[in-house]
Amino acid sequence: MKFMLIPPGEFDMGSTEAEVAKFQEQAKAMNLRSRHIDRVATEVPKHRVRITKPFWLGIHEVTRGQFRRFVGDRSYKTEAERDGKGGFGILDGQWKQDPRFVWNRDLGFEQADDHPVVNVSWNDVTAFCAWLSEKEGEKSHLPSESQWEYACRVGTTTTWYSGDDEDALKDHAWFSLNAGGKMHPVGQKSPNAWGLYDMHGNAWEWCQDWWGIATTRRRRWTIQLGRQRARTGSSGAAVGTSARPTAGRRTATGATPASASALWASASRG
Repeated sequence: MKFMLIPPGEFDMGSTEAEVAKFQEQAKAMNLRSRHIDRVATEVPKHRVRITKPFWLGIHEVTRGQFRRFVGDRSYKTEAERDGKGGFGILDGQWKQDPRFVWNRDLGFEQADDHPVVNVSWNDVTAFCAWLSEKEGEKSHLPSESQWEYACRVGTTTTWYSGDDEDALKDHAWFSLNAGGKMHPVGQKSPNAWGLYDMHGNAWEWCQDWWGIATTRRRRWTIQLGRQRARTGSSGAAVGTSARPTAGRRTATGATPASASALWASASRG
């Protein structure tokens, strides 16, 4: 896998009350489900975060091809395969859960080995990181949510790292205006200033953290221990409001169909 070294630094994580109110109004105007609107409220308070050490982050989503090598080497079965429930894909024009939708199957649209691997759980991607650590001799793990947002923002304070213009976002991300409601091969859009691809759009990403109720000093940690893992990013079905660095990415299971179908690991080191 290819990794990019991310330098230490500081940034403002999350959103202000005014930004949340604005984003909620936009979500309501788009007739998004209440769960999307409610998640925006979890982005407060905006607070200063210091990244004290450099770390390495995968330059794009873990692909189906990369995950396939892990599965073949370990004869691994994902949780969606083992429990017989499957993941999410398109049935009758809607995102639905079905046993046929697992990581190595199409989701109602064709996928290849250069697509991000989806319909994998936090436990699945943690097992992948353990395998990768053994194979490459370097400790690999999921990034924390603060590491992910810091790497995504790359020093910017705009709505997206590309700026505030949603139309210009099309050059940097797959989302509702250009994705056609599906995932696309990794690395096709322009990277951010640190050379990271698909940080906005395409697929949701798992983070290491537990998700909990926000506090000033410890945001999204173990208050809801064992219930939800934090994830970040957005899917190819996400509207621009949902593709922001701070956008709703909370539930690990039972999420909206469009996002629940797109769970993947962004491996990190350091």
